[in-house]
Amino acid sequence: MKIAIRDQDAFIRAFAHLAEAFSAKTGHPVEVESFPIEEHYRQLFSGDHDLHLTLTDWLAEAVEREAVFPLPFELSTDQYTSGLIDVVTYQENAMALPFHDGPQVLHYRKDLFNDGVEAYNYAQKTGRDLDPPNHWDEFVDIALYFTRPEQGLWGTCFAMAPDGHNNVYDFTVQLWARGGELVDETARRATFDSLAGQQGLQFLWDCFHEYRIADPRGLEMNSVQSGQYYASGRAAMMVNWVGFAVTADLETSAIRGKNKCRPVPLSPSGSRPSLNVFWTLTVREPSEITEAFLRFVAEDAQDLAVTRLGCNGVKLDTWRNVMLYREFPNLGIIEECHRGARGLPKTAAFPKIVEYLNEAIRATVHDRVAVNESLPQAAELATRWWQSQP
Repeated sequence: MKIAIRDQDAFIRAFAHLAEAFSAKTGHPVEVESFPIEEHYRQLFSGDHDLHLTLTDWLAEAVEREAVFPLPFELSTDQYTSGLIDVVTYQENAMALPFHDGPQVLHYRKDLFNDGVEAYNYAQKTGRDLDPPNHWDEFVDIALYFTRPEQGLWGTCFAMAPDGHNNVYDFTVQLWARGGELVDETARRATFDSLAGQQGLQFLWDCFHEYRIADPRGLEMNSVQSGQYYASGRAAMMVNWVGFAVTADLETSAIRGKNKCRPVPLSPSGSRPSLNVFWTLTVREPSEITEAFLRFVAEDAQDLAVTRLGCNGVKLDTWRNVMLYREFPNLGIIEECHRGARGLPKTAAFPKIVEYLNEAIRATVHDRVAVNESLPQAAELATRWWQSQP
């Protein structure tokens, strides 16, 4: 049996464990191949693997193109949140097994916030207590205070590599925070160029070029690199996947035991929109062996094991495991953050729409094209393409 995964260290460690443990239990050999993310996406449709580690962004397209088969068993709300099950369900069929999850949250260095000298200096400078930000405006103010490039410290970090992933996800959170939507599926129209979208993209531009609270190297970082950057101790805060709380608490982290998580800052409307994007296992070639492997991965013990290896388990029992909190205390926030998390549009057109949006974000944040030029042009092209499809 062959499995295709993304070439991410945590995934490589997790699937090495799963393959070895499954083979020892059943006698069936398991071959795991890892790919860079762009090639990994192509393998979903053209590869010869039995199972594929699939991002939920790609699932609707995979379902429409019949590149994946339904799971051979149902997912229970006794084991998974309804939010996870809803995202992977199409026409009442569970099309993927949740594997690695965690909505976006605020990460912050509690050692900096609890430092008496820092608290005193911040209060003297601003007249306010140094508390983790509850609003996005507070996020910027506190990031400005901690931005000290000469000391190797920045207020925050972003993953703005133009790869159509975290740059799009960070934009989406800012769009939703202002009441906007990515698309109108009924009209087959891209709507990310609304005033809310333009304000959201302007905020990301400002963080790099106006406020200068983020290391410019973040313009070329992907999500994994940004999580590693934060774990190196070079940023005071970041809004990123809760799974990076595990990265921050690994033995290799410079801030082990110093990171803390809380829900994302409040939006201007008073909501806390977060993003529910996650990795799943999909079936490309159904067989008794693939079913046995999926059931094995879905065991509580394996979900717990991959969490300890740097992934983020998806089962309620893992999230509620008191013993695990001793190793990774920030995992206790996952269930709470799921309540305000939203999934991306479940349309097969979405990966192509993201290509246009990715280009608009790149043009503005990297090349400084005005938001009222980049977003409307991208939305027009995306809409024209979408409406030309059968």
